[in-house]
Amino acid sequence: MDIRQFKTLLEPVVQTAAGRALDTDLERALNAAIAPGSALFRDVERACHEAIAAGWMCTQGEGRRRFGRVIEPGEETAGLSVDVVDLTDIV
Repeated sequence: MDIRQFKTLLEPVVQTAAGRALDTDLERALNAAIAPGSALFRDVERACHEAIAAGWMCTQGEGRRRFGRVIEPGEETAGLSVDVVDLTDIV
């Protein structure tokens, strides 16, 4: 998966969040749109793991704490950016 495919995969999430306040209504809408266990949730999770393994996602940090911005805010993302954080056994 490349960045273009990842952006396409996230389109339903962007559409749900576009222009909305960061509040509990958005939280509920996102949980409905990308509920844990849903096909979209699994696809995004798999894409993130594949992109991290491929080396283009979570390029900052080291060891058990890796992160990075994969999508800058722009018109195609309704002004939203996408950051991904990969934490392993962090207390």
